[in-house]
Amino acid sequence: MSKKVIQFAIMTVGVVLLIFFADEYKQYQQEKPPLPIIEVNNRVIPVHIGAYEWHGTDVEFTSPEHLLDPEPALSVNEFDQIQVNFQSEHSPMKLTVSEWDIPKQKRKKLLEEEGFSAPFNTWDEGFVYLVVDAVWKKGAATYFIKLSVTQYGT
Repeated sequence: MSKKVIQFAIMTVGVVLLIFFADEYKQYQQEKPPLPIIEVNNRVIPVHIGAYEWHGTDVEFTSPEHLLDPEPALSVNEFDQIQVNFQSEHSPMKLTVSEWDIPKQKRKKLLEEEGFSAPFNTWDEGFVYLVVDAVWKKGAATYFIKLSVTQYGT
């Protein structure tokens, strides 16, 4: 074989490998964080991803009421137990749940574990926006849920 044929073969293999690894890297960067499974009374609550940092991709934060405003809220009762879980292979190192305080536009921490009671608020006719923050070695993500909470005793 001539030297040119060998050089051409090496360059062809190099280009094919470059295309393959570029495609794999693109898929790696487009991967999103795992979604939690959030349940109340054996019903799964729809979860929406907010801000996240994952594989070098940063997505900015938006307030939960703007993201979830058109979405219907799941009806629950005050003090119903809410569970936040991830599949075992996706368990975060840290998990925090907060209530989004609409008038103050900030978070009010509820817990740093997997289960908690549904809170009731008076400023938005019983609608509650919850913020779930999860942190892994690979990155971090914020998730939002919207609930319509009926006050205990009403």
